[in-house]
Amino acid sequence: MSLINRTTVFSILSFLCFLVESLPQTPPSPGGGKTGAGGSAQKGLAFNNTSPSLDVFDPYSSITWCHNWNSAPNNGADSKFPFVPTLWSDQSPHSENWASLAQGHSELLSFNEPDNAWQANMRVDDAVSAYRRLMMPLRINGVRLGAPSVSNGVGINDKGIEMGMGWLNDFLDKCNKEATNGACIADFVSVHWYGCTDGCSVETDVAAFQDFISKAKEPGLPVWITEFQRFGDVGTQQQFLDGVLGWLEGQVERYAYFMVQDGILTNGGQVSELGNKYATG
Repeated sequence: MSLINRTTVFSILSFLCFLVESLPQTPPSPGGGKTGAGGSAQKGLAFNNTSPSLDVFDPYSSITWCHNWNSAPNNGADSKFPFVPTLWSDQSPHSENWASLAQGHSELLSFNEPDNAWQANMRVDDAVSAYRRLMMPLRINGVRLGAPSVSNGVGINDKGIEMGMGWLNDFLDKCNKEATNGACIADFVSVHWYGCTDGCSVETDVAAFQDFISKAKEPGLPVWITEFQRFGDVGTQQQFLDGVLGWLEGQVERYAYFMVQDGILTNGGQVSELGNKYATG
């Protein structure tokens, strides 16, 4: 090849490289990884102050985030997994320093099971008011807010409060009435699900889980499942995970099995057989 030809080819290749580098780059989704309907759901870890260190899950690239039902990480948190804070309720001490603890996070969770008499236990009107006061001021610079995390309970609880999707739909209806003026906006919904306690089959639980998540999608917002579990021995829980993990892809934005704890996702501080199934399934 002549010097002229080599020079010409080099010039063409340099120009092509310049064009490729000039193409706009797709920004990462908040929190890293792929999210949203049609994409890969982000698999997370639910933990508390009795959990072993989350670093035992470091080898699993499928794990992308963590939460602990609280506003700050505790001894189980590991820096590899982005932490999502939760405002457990509007009461002290949970609301104290919430605004400062929430700083620097791209997603925030609100009110843990307000439909459960033994958890946050909040009437919808009170929750909307507290959400406006404590959550909405943080919805700036792309920060996304989760609606209160409801259980899969049905009927009325011991305190006279409607449970499950009835509570959530009422909250969203009342919140949406104020959305036009920016006073109350939820960017995604968060739900909890637990299986039957009467010895039902794995197939029954899989069907019930899928039905509940389908109902959680009806408001048209991305869905996070921040707690879910099939009751029973390791074998039946593994069968349950076999039945739902593949289905969750493209259905929800994030999910976390209950929980990083010896006897469930860990044993002796190490990833258990069930934990490995969850992380690799």
